[in-house]
Amino acid sequence: MQDLAIRLKHEPGALARMGEALGAAGVSVEGGGGFVAGGDAIVHFLFEDGAAARGALEAAGIEVLEVRDVLVQRLDQETPGQLGRIARRMADAGVNIEVVYSDHQNQLILGVDRLAEGRAVSETWTKERDSRPVREHRYETHVRWTGNTGAGTASYRGYERAHEIEAPGKPAIAGSSDPHFRGDRTRWNPEELLIAALSTCHQLW
Repeated sequence: MQDLAIRLKHEPGALARMGEALGAAGVSVEGGGGFVAGGDAIVHFLFEDGAAARGALEAAGIEVLEVRDVLVQRLDQETPGQLGRIARRMADAGVNIEVVYSDHQNQLILGVDRLAEGRAVSETWTKERDSRPVREHRYETHVRWTGNTGAGTASYRGYERAHEIEAPGKPAIAGSSDPHFRGDRTRWNPEELLIAALSTCHQLW
């Protein structure tokens, strides 16, 4: 991954022109940010191919100040103080952090003045993180079939698909199958629950 430092005109449409130039060249932005200071608009954006991004921008008359390799690190977002700890390690190694932001995967992006030393700190951090015990999370649910009409499952048409999904301390979810499979359309079916689980997981992440 490479970070591009880009100077934009401090005027409406400057960022739009940058994005349009990258889009026309088929170059995707992987993360970044920007600020205005002293009348200059300076942005830093992350790319898989810095040379391709630079070429697209310069062809559109947009000034690229620098292209640099960066460190990409994942922090434990559930643990407060992670940024301070890794920044302290960089400082103790004599590494100055010059650029910092997050990418689209919630990873920390660091542009540093001493790349080799910073990479050593980052690699040590990763090894320590991967060697930590894996935290175990337990989830318990029960599915209770309520569709027995008296004959059990003796025939495909002889029972209802109604059931209830239960978890300790929570309201039951009324379930069934899709109506195409003799289910009750007023109840949640497994396909809807799967899509809901994926959607909420993605939204929360």
